[in-house]
Amino acid sequence: MGVHVWRRIGPDQVIVFDDESLALIEVDAATARLLVLGDDTVDGPVDSREAVAKLVQDRVIHTTHVTAPTPRFELTYMLMNISHLCDMECRYCFAGGGSYGEAGSLMSEEVAQKAIDMLAASEYPGIKRVAFFGGEPLANPRILRFVLNYGRDTIGDKSKLGFMISTNGTNLDDEMIELLSKNEVSVQISIDGTSELQNYLRPLRGQRHSFGAVDANVKKALKANTRLHGRATVTNICPDAMDLAAQLFSLGFRSISLQPVHGCEALELDDQQMEALGDGYRLMAKRGLGRQVSWTKSYMDRIVRRARTEEFCGAGMRGVTVAPDGTFYVCHRLIPLPEFKIGDVWAGVDVTRVEQIFAGKQGAEDSLVCRSCLYRHVCGGGCLAENYLETGDIREPWARRCSLTKKVCQASIDTFVDQYYGSVSAAGRADDSGSAQDAQAKEVPANG
Repeated sequence: MGVHVWRRIGPDQVIVFDDESLALIEVDAATARLLVLGDDTVDGPVDSREAVAKLVQDRVIHTTHVTAPTPRFELTYMLMNISHLCDMECRYCFAGGGSYGEAGSLMSEEVAQKAIDMLAASEYPGIKRVAFFGGEPLANPRILRFVLNYGRDTIGDKSKLGFMISTNGTNLDDEMIELLSKNEVSVQISIDGTSELQNYLRPLRGQRHSFGAVDANVKKALKANTRLHGRATVTNICPDAMDLAAQLFSLGFRSISLQPVHGCEALELDDQQMEALGDGYRLMAKRGLGRQVSWTKSYMDRIVRRARTEEFCGAGMRGVTVAPDGTFYVCHRLIPLPEFKIGDVWAGVDVTRVEQIFAGKQGAEDSLVCRSCLYRHVCGGGCLAENYLETGDIREPWARRCSLTKKVCQASIDTFVDQYYGSVSAAGRADDSGSAQDAQAKEVPANG
């Protein structure tokens, strides 16, 4: 049983967190001791022992380690690199200017159709998803339109198929904004802040300024009520999370993401800056911005739903990346490494090859580092591409990213606890507590 004290909220009230079930439970100090220390001797009050037994019986907490079923490949999403061309020259681009080190190319209709047919044939019963990526996906608008139309015709409406796109925003004209809005596509715009940062880090080809065009398109998209999300890459030029968040919010975004640069030594954050970035996430949470920052929001939602995970994003096991030529890769960050090719749109996914890549490494518990971590079932073991590129192993986390992720997990729990107890008056909590027995083991409601 991995129950840990999270926060004392009163003279005899403690929030504890169970890392097996992701449950947050409000208990008294005596019950907390029993949960955290496993002290079930006669020194523990009878009513506290009964409260713990009830939590175990109701499967709110677990007295033993829970071994998750071994994940099996199941296609639930496709990340479609419909273009390996880009009109920007970002200083930190991991994709070699959008071409991934190969000749720039555009996906054909034949490849796109076969990819969607394969997703449609998947027996996954939930909402399937398509993400458009690149390069710059809006450099191939014809195939974008084709996939939107063919996907709806083949798989179904938004209750069966969801779309998202990650774009630099330069080609987000009125016609494209209308198309994306009509098809309820979630739009992520990569923009690194206001003019100075954006023009330096993300110039157009020929080192021309990009901020003016992107900012104008963002304003038009916001007026059209497009579901818009801003993503900034955090570099050592401006590693301050609060500063970057303020810049993105000032541009009109209501939902943002801040992710540290990876793979560009000249711009990477050092250990101290990475720690400070994590502190910035926690500060944003304390200021009530946790639900406006996608990383903390996704972790908080996972904790609220008690939806423990064994995977960071599901790349390779639940989704594949489709290159313009139709080749499948485990992850877009691992193009064009041959060891991570897992089939193509003509022959399908090579499940045997997937099983070889993930042999003994299907979940977070398969990493010795992650196995001892309090947040392993919130995080899922970290980005497998970053893990591989830093350590040579998809299940051995990059230490600096791991440290940052822990702080983001902490910020996520902080945000939920702050919001819940901020919305319930002290008098209301007393009124709701009921008997002493009830007060000793009360699960925070949203975890139910």
